[in-house]
Amino acid sequence: MISLREQYGDTLPYKTFEAIHSAGINYCIWKSMDRFAEGVRGETDFDVLVAEISRDEVFNVLGRLGWIRLLAESWRRFPDIHDFVRYDPQYKRFLHFHLHFRLISGEMRIKNLEIPLRSLYLENMQHDGPIYWAMPELQLIVLCLRIADKTRGLDAVKGLIPLGPGLKTFKDEFIELRDVCNDPQLQTLLRQEQLAVAASETVERFFQDYSSYTRDARKSVRRSLKAWVRYRGFAYLRVYLERLIMRRIEGMGKRQYGQGITVAIVGGDGSGKSTLAREVRKRLSQHMQVEHIYLGGSPDSRGAARTVLRFTLFPLVTVLWRILSVGSHDLAHRVQRFYYSLEERLIVAEKIPRYRRGQGLRAGGGIVLYERFPLFPGYGDRGDDLGMEKLENYLEQKYRLFETPDLMVCLDVQPETAAARKPDHPETMVRDKATVFSAYFSSRSVQPDTLLLNAEESVDKLSGKVCERIAGVLAGDR
Repeated sequence: MISLREQYGDTLPYKTFEAIHSAGINYCIWKSMDRFAEGVRGETDFDVLVAEISRDEVFNVLGRLGWIRLLAESWRRFPDIHDFVRYDPQYKRFLHFHLHFRLISGEMRIKNLEIPLRSLYLENMQHDGPIYWAMPELQLIVLCLRIADKTRGLDAVKGLIPLGPGLKTFKDEFIELRDVCNDPQLQTLLRQEQLAVAASETVERFFQDYSSYTRDARKSVRRSLKAWVRYRGFAYLRVYLERLIMRRIEGMGKRQYGQGITVAIVGGDGSGKSTLAREVRKRLSQHMQVEHIYLGGSPDSRGAARTVLRFTLFPLVTVLWRILSVGSHDLAHRVQRFYYSLEERLIVAEKIPRYRRGQGLRAGGGIVLYERFPLFPGYGDRGDDLGMEKLENYLEQKYRLFETPDLMVCLDVQPETAAARKPDHPETMVRDKATVFSAYFSSRSVQPDTLLLNAEESVDKLSGKVCERIAGVLAGDR
């Protein structure tokens, strides 16, 4: 039989479990060991039970290995369950550890069943090298209890849940466990004092025949577990509604403990800023609270004041400019500068609230992706070079409010590539921007808060590099 070391020895999860074991920490994967390979690939989470005495030590081990501790949303936050993530460049995914110091299970928002079997789990384990997991017999017993609790609401509403399609996920897990279970060992565990409250006869029938676990059987198990239930009656309904409301208010996304970070994704037209920002947000939002905020002044981002300006004053200015340009070029130029000066002031007035919203999200532990972060006058979205010193001073003063991002992602693109990607833009302007940005990036390429990327690489490759760097910043490794 091929060992776990031979299959997964060079993977990040294996090395993490190896470090935990080497530190003398008593732990086990308490459920879904059959999905270990999926956890290695980042397709599911690892649920790891740890002895309370090792709480600080396991936090320290994961911190040294670059794992990032996250704070779950209030509507799915449960006592003594902690979330850790780390980006794995091998699979280009974030891996996710749930550390459990208490066994709490049940319906998604409630987790109403507290299973007081931690010592039993940590005394009845199997292992392959440094990887420890709960005995399958104990997992099967607890699966029976978990099903009973998870189906509490559905049993009440539907009267009877048909086995098969309705509980397919549980049935698959049941079959996996039963195939490796030992009946005498199951009997021995059921006689343990900690399991005295469980409906052992029902569990035994469940072991022999999955279809025997009917609504009445599940009800009998629930009755036997009353001492393990966290909320009953009105308290259950109150907690459920509270969490449902908070889900609507908070949305999805775990936060950093303390302050989050800001990431500026910058580059000239045609460098792929928007595409990259969307892809990075998509990857990060599966695990963390992340917001993509646009700080440019494109027509699509116009506020109410700029929209009114564009559809009222702009036509008048255009007509006036054409009339005046016939006789007085200087006066026509003054009219043009007046309009663009007013528009630039409105643009910066729109950017500042967006920026402040992002800083508020950062202060609350979120990750903020700023697209078109203002860098420098002219080409960095800090106002067109109109030769107006008063306007330039005004913009400079306003942009002093913008703090340097924690990470600057610089997309360097060749002028010809940029022009090809933006056929509807003036070619000379697009090429000039690409050249100016390249020169600016060259001056920053050795700074620790800068990630210089070749914008001609694939979005998948670029987003992977950005996620890896963001994970490094979050872990304190710049």
